[in-house]
Amino acid sequence: MPLLRHLAILLALIIFTGCGPGIRFRPGEIPSPTATAPENLELGHQLYQEILSKKPILNDPQAEKRVSRILDKLLAVTPTTGHWTVTLIDDPAFNAMTAPGNYIYIYRGLLDHARSDDEIAAVLGHEIAHRLAQHELQTSEETLGEALATLATIAAGVAVASQQGSTQQDVANVMDATSALGAGFTSLRYQKDQEREADQIGMFLVADAGIDPTASADVWAGRIAAEGAGGSDFFSTHPLHEDRYAMAVALLPTAHARYEAALKSKQKTKRKPSRAPPSPALHYQISQAQEAIANNDIHTASTIAHSLTTQQPSSPEAHNLLGHVKALQGDIPQARKAFQKGLKLDPEDPVLHYNMGCVHALKGERTAALASLEKAFVRNPSLVDGAKDDKDLASLYDDPEFQEMLSRQYTVPAPANVGGNTFSIN
Repeated sequence: MPLLRHLAILLALIIFTGCGPGIRFRPGEIPSPTATAPENLELGHQLYQEILSKKPILNDPQAEKRVSRILDKLLAVTPTTGHWTVTLIDDPAFNAMTAPGNYIYIYRGLLDHARSDDEIAAVLGHEIAHRLAQHELQTSEETLGEALATLATIAAGVAVASQQGSTQQDVANVMDATSALGAGFTSLRYQKDQEREADQIGMFLVADAGIDPTASADVWAGRIAAEGAGGSDFFSTHPLHEDRYAMAVALLPTAHARYEAALKSKQKTKRKPSRAPPSPALHYQISQAQEAIANNDIHTASTIAHSLTTQQPSSPEAHNLLGHVKALQGDIPQARKAFQKGLKLDPEDPVLHYNMGCVHALKGERTAALASLEKAFVRNPSLVDGAKDDKDLASLYDDPEFQEMLSRQYTVPAPANVGGNTFSIN
């Protein structure tokens, strides 16, 4: 690898370790990340290419099925968008890691030595938590200065090695050694806080997925048994195993309550019959109402909407139509009620969330409007284009947060060369 590129990627990795001290989230809080910045997406893609070129890929269909089964549960309760690219690495280390752009790397050693699928879920929940907490974004001027100082140390080591006529591999070894030493001194405190934060978030993510969170403590009990508890807390870039075990045990009562609630929720979901798809007759009547609206015949549209909500009160589409008609008639309170009824019937409908956002905006309820629009855009990014010139959202046009939402990337583009045992989970 060209030396300058090696330095650039290494600098980025060092910067990514920085964040403010302390755990920022309450126990049980699962953060919802904003869209990943384009430069961080690019870095994630570069790291993906680098790992594929440097690490052997594990080709094991059974391992892929096992990982997919576990991740399906975790990602079902993960508040993020886009697909996740999963790569299995043929390496005996008990390890997993993530990178910007929703990349997950899982080592063979984790699959071989974890004592249960629940323990694997606990490790992967921790890694996903790094992305949810957006640890790569928590940089500061001080952290950047520390990273530059570390880079200077690396450069000095490279210069010495080069003057001594060392090979390119020797230079790379010096870079690796000095970067590890530099990061240990300059970013140690922040790394530990990030790891503790990811432990906590990951534990509750596991519980919400209906996986026994006891596994989060069991992982560290297993690591203590396999590796011993010793080691210097100061020179470790991660918290000690016994400290992480103690934190997991302390959080277990609260996490178990979430786990029990998740199990009860799943049981109710299984018993609840699935909603039938809208009938062709319903689609036809809605299209008739939409045609009437296009022709400014609000009376006809209103007649159809009221008829549909009477005939099919369990149809969110009917309530959405009624809300649209009421909004056109200037009856915002009744429009709000109709959209709310629709969302009770289908909480995932992006159009209903969008329309609720418009109602909030018309009433000057900025925070509620942004929250509803965020839900709409995450579920259907194509709604962003229409929002840019929607007169119902005029009160938000000059709002920096609204404009930032409109410029986000709500989906992550797939890598160009997914190969080996790399696969995507939506």
